[in-house]
Amino acid sequence: MFRENNEHLQQNLFNNLFTMDSRLAKKLEKSWPAFFYEHVFCKIDESLFSPLYCSDNGRPNFPVNILMGLDLIKEIRGYTDEVLLEEYAYNFQISYALGLRTLEERYFASRTLYEFRARLYNYSLEHPEEADLIFTQFEKLTDHFIKVAGLDTDEARMDSTQIMSNIKLAGRISLAYDVLVNGIKVPISLKMQRPKGLKSITQI
Repeated sequence: MFRENNEHLQQNLFNNLFTMDSRLAKKLEKSWPAFFYEHVFCKIDESLFSPLYCSDNGRPNFPVNILMGLDLIKEIRGYTDEVLLEEYAYNFQISYALGLRTLEERYFASRTLYEFRARLYNYSLEHPEEADLIFTQFEKLTDHFIKVAGLDTDEARMDSTQIMSNIKLAGRISLAYDVLVNGIKVPISLKMQRPKGLKSITQI
C-alpha cells in the first residue's frame, strides 16, 4: 500500500544529531548532506511512484524518497550496491542526507531496494505510452535546480550535461567565440606537431 514519507519533517529531539558535538553538527549542516536533503531529498515527488503500489491494501511501502535518494547518492558517489547499503547503515552523513537523524532509524533488507527497481522496470514495460517515472522525477529536480541557481535556459553552457542547450539563439559569431575560448583554455599537455617549414602558429 502506498504511503508518502513525511516523518523527516518532524524530528525526535533525542537523536544522534542532538548528542553530537556542536562544532561537528554545525559543520555537518554546511556540508553536502544538508544541501542534498534540502534540494534533492525534500524535492522528490513520491506521488509519482504511487502507481507502483496498491492504493488500499497490503503493508505500507518503504519510503520512496529514501530509495530514490539512495540511488541518486549511489550515482553521485560512485558506490556499488554493497557499499551503498553499508554506507546507509553506518554513515551518518548518508542518513542526514535522507532525512534521518539516527543511524539504523529505517532499516531495510537489500531486496527492498532491488524490488523497487524491479517495480520501476516492470511498470515501464507495462506502460510504454507513459513517461518514465525516473525521468519525470529528474525533470522536476532539474527545474528546481534551474530556479535555485537563477539560470537562463535560453542560452546554455557548452559543457552543460543537464540543462538542454539552445545554440540557435546564440548565432554563429557567438558560437565561434565560445569554441575559440574553450580551445584556448585546453591545457597544452599535448604538444602541437607543426608541419615541416611552419615556424609559428600564426602562419596557418
